[in-house]
Amino acid sequence: MGRKSSIITAVTVIAFIEAKDSFEHYLKTIGRKSANHRLRHLSEFFAWIEQQGIQSIEAITYAHIMAYASYLRQRTNKVKGGLLGEKFINDQLWVISKMFGYLQLTGKINHNPTSKVEIVFPRDSGQRTILSQAEIKEILHVASEFDKTWFGLCYGCGLRVMELRDLDINDVQLSEGILVVRHGKGNKKRLIPMTLSLIETLRIYLQKRKKTQTAPPTEALFLHIKGGRMMHYTFNKYFKRLILRTQNEALKARVEELSIHCLRHSIATHLIENGVKMEQVKEFLGHSHLETTEIYTRVSQEQINLLTQPV
Repeated sequence: MGRKSSIITAVTVIAFIEAKDSFEHYLKTIGRKSANHRLRHLSEFFAWIEQQGIQSIEAITYAHIMAYASYLRQRTNKVKGGLLGEKFINDQLWVISKMFGYLQLTGKINHNPTSKVEIVFPRDSGQRTILSQAEIKEILHVASEFDKTWFGLCYGCGLRVMELRDLDINDVQLSEGILVVRHGKGNKKRLIPMTLSLIETLRIYLQKRKKTQTAPPTEALFLHIKGGRMMHYTFNKYFKRLILRTQNEALKARVEELSIHCLRHSIATHLIENGVKMEQVKEFLGHSHLETTEIYTRVSQEQINLLTQPV
């Protein structure tokens, strides 16, 4: 079955096209905006399956899935050259398994050929770029009122930068002291408590925001100069500018390696350092699995070890 390292993309079997289209509709229904690369993975898979002489979904077996994995390990990377990385291969297999799981769940197939496929992603090295609590204070010291608003949300609420970008005015519920993240990773919704200082900062910001509302009005919490929703890359640019305003030369020397996402890593570590239980931090961050949160325990312990090493 295995062969070729060239890239196969054309799909002609109607059953395969319908399965892919059905899965695409499902992804869009649950709000997966980044579905295009997943669908390309499926196109390559089904085109390869066709070349093996298979004409129906039910005819695809576990052996075919394993043969396809072997094909991917021989295929060249069309962008970088060389062979495909294991993470990319596992991502393809993961998408294929999700599609078959969906088809089985909806009764379109009786048997899932990927049910015994083990997908092991390369281990995360555990390295996270963390700012200390002192560095956080230094950055806030040079921040404008506007900067304190988005910075306070990103750090104080542990937001991903895309979650920050997607916030609407109605998501900030000042009277309840709650921030609503409606579309987190995996389309998960979560409620995050805000500190009193952040609530007051947001109250002041929203009062000014109301006075400067453009026409037509937009519900986006943060607006760029032309009145539209501020983009994620703008927040990253503002974040780096804040770092360069500080008097911390060591911090400024790291500016290229730092992104706004390190604020999320930092608050997770600081919470654990201050005794917050792992399960609570998991809910706060919106992690699906506790193992994802546990990485911050390792980072925190590494920091403690560095601090207690003899000079």
